[in-house]
Amino acid sequence: MALFGDILGATIIFAVPLMLVALGGMFSERSGIINIALEGIMIIGALFGCLALGKLNTMGFGVEHPYLGMIIAILIAAVARCNILVTISICSD
Repeated sequence: MALFGDILGATIIFAVPLMLVALGGMFSERSGIINIALEGIMIIGALFGCLALGKLNTMGFGVEHPYLGMIIAILIAAVARCNILVTISICSD
């Protein structure tokens, strides 16, 4: 029974980001914009967030202040995602 609980918990954890991306795709589709790069943008944001956390950890900053390191990594991921969005928008015109 514990295995079923672990599988259910992991499913919920991994499904939430995908549901948020699907919700963003629904809103962009309703506004008349077809965005087929949603998963790629999500992956790029996750990549840059992980790279930022790794760099903060090697500098010793992530160990001392983990929450601040996490917030900085989230902001770096958001900036990377916005950069990709702008690049896709400019190159598609």
